[in-house]
Amino acid sequence: MRHWYKKGRLGLLLVALALVAFACGTDEADETTTTAAAAPATQATTTTATAAPETPETPETTSAPDTTAAMEEVEDPRGTTVTWSYTQEPPNWDYRETGLTAVTAPLLLNVWETLVLMEADGSLSPLLAESWNVSGDGLTVTFNLREGVVFHDGSDFTSADVVYSMNANSQASVDRTASPYGAVSSAEAVDDYTVEVTLAAPSLTFVNTMADRAGIMVPENFFEDHDAATTVLGTGPYVFAEYRIDQDLTMTRFEDYWGEKPYFETAIQRFIPDETAAINALLGGELDMVASVIAEGMDRVFAVSGDNEGIELVLIPGTEVSYWLLDTNVPEFQDVRIRQAIQHGHNRQAHIDAATAGTATPSCSMAVPSGIAWDSDYCPYPYDPERAVALLAEAGYGPGELVLDFPFANVAWHTVMAQVFQAEMAEIGVTIELRSLDLATWLDQVNTQGQYQIFQITSGAPLTNYRCDRNRQPFGRGNQAFCDEEMDAMIDAIEVIADYDEYVAAQRELHDYVADEGWIFATKKPNVPVLYRSDLAGIKQHRLPDIHIYAGDLHWADS
Repeated sequence: MRHWYKKGRLGLLLVALALVAFACGTDEADETTTTAAAAPATQATTTTATAAPETPETPETTSAPDTTAAMEEVEDPRGTTVTWSYTQEPPNWDYRETGLTAVTAPLLLNVWETLVLMEADGSLSPLLAESWNVSGDGLTVTFNLREGVVFHDGSDFTSADVVYSMNANSQASVDRTASPYGAVSSAEAVDDYTVEVTLAAPSLTFVNTMADRAGIMVPENFFEDHDAATTVLGTGPYVFAEYRIDQDLTMTRFEDYWGEKPYFETAIQRFIPDETAAINALLGGELDMVASVIAEGMDRVFAVSGDNEGIELVLIPGTEVSYWLLDTNVPEFQDVRIRQAIQHGHNRQAHIDAATAGTATPSCSMAVPSGIAWDSDYCPYPYDPERAVALLAEAGYGPGELVLDFPFANVAWHTVMAQVFQAEMAEIGVTIELRSLDLATWLDQVNTQGQYQIFQITSGAPLTNYRCDRNRQPFGRGNQAFCDEEMDAMIDAIEVIADYDEYVAAQRELHDYVADEGWIFATKKPNVPVLYRSDLAGIKQHRLPDIHIYAGDLHWADS
């Protein structure tokens, strides 16, 4: 286990958050001060089927009215509760142990807050971190916490909580929560609201990860004093109020919130796995928003928004990639021609049309989020079934002689993806034996134990997380005995680069290498359709790997 405790003058055992940000055009040679640090340049693109309402960029700059005064004068007949649906329900709420997007979708930024905030364009703004500065060599970081913040249990947010949260997060089972702390060599608290940290090497990515799971802050001793599977405590604008299994999650406005209070007093997320039922509930006035359409409802999103006055659609730019990977223990896959043939037989557009009704973006690149500087259209093995058949013949396999096991989770679009994959592989003479599993079984047997020959998943984890010792597929998990040492060396080199242009070039080299090797291959970058009432304003674009439905900016239009 990793511990970075150093004893401070108050006798506390403290660990600090490391944030590295580089600013341009400064005259300071020794130190760069950052209050709204820019992340490595990325572009987010949004497609809207109908015009979405103007959305504020951050909770701090929201255009929502002063709701307290407004409600005292006239009570809006539309009420002070907003209700949306989400397809998936997590098995528990422990963000350190459960990596499902369903955990963070309603809670990130609403109940839990992070040290920094990532905007839709990839830039960073202060959140619980009021400001931070970085030494000229990029190795010493001083992190300044926001004062006057309290947790939902009434305790003050201080350096002790940062210490505890960071150490707890560093020991998480979920890779995206734990892996960023590999950049920290030592840390020390200067006082209750100032932390100084030393990095082993400059990092251009650590600051970005502090806007995600790794940067979630909880009260000191939270995991010892509470059952994290059922209890949630944070500093956000909403309190985790009531969770009813198989029904809904209710969050209530936190009256002692340090920032601007949200418009809605109550935010309710209903768990409706049947997207047809969810869309019908929206049309019937039972819901204000269907927050994430990712399965059978995709076939209806354009028609629903086009045919029904008062219903609109926005496509949130993709932050994840849907990809496939091959078990490195399968003898046939050791022949690169087999790996190439499978990709040449893979029709990406067919998967997008069948599984996402054309709402996703085809991609051969593992780069996330979509549009990041090293994202590219490089595709060494494009759809070419004739070439696939020829490669299989060269490798000694005739029609039907290669038989492969493919277990899939029968949720969202995964069933359709599996069926389309089986059909397209049959066209090149490869037999795919499908195994349909419920999500819990799939998570245990396939995602954790590695019981598969072909694996398919959608994830927002960056490719640099796929080092052999970081518990990412297909290198280093479960039955995966193979380790790509060349890939590991490339990742190690990337993580110590301080020059941004050099960093981008190295990332592109890594992504091209992975595409060439063919153990992992991407299909699409999903865009997230959101259907909502046209008088609901303030829907926030997101840029993190996990979808998050931020209620803090939501308000009734013209209210």
